[in-house]
Amino acid sequence: ISVSESPTLMTLIDSSGAYSAGGDNLICLGYGRQFDLASERSGEVNRLFHLSEGIKPHLVAALDLYEDEEPELLLCYNNTCHFQKISDHSANAEFDFHWNSIP
Repeated sequence: ISVSESPTLMTLIDSSGAYSAGGDNLICLGYGRQFDLASERSGEVNRLFHLSEGIKPHLVAALDLYEDEEPELLLCYNNTCHFQKISDHSANAEFDFHWNSIP
């Protein structure tokens, strides 16, 4: 897997049925102003979420969550946690939590 800079965060997204179903495990990489999703099998990297230019980024965590065996991510940075479904990239599948201090 090749990315433009060294990741500060890495989270393995457990896809226990991925190999038996011919699928792929994924790795969430956090670095700079973005979170990317990398395929463990092919090494392909796709942009998952990009932080606004107006803020100084402080990436905190990328937590994998599951609902009905579908992987979801909670991407935490500065005073915000961004929830995103991996399989559904529609606008209604994403939202932010804002905190008074860094979570």
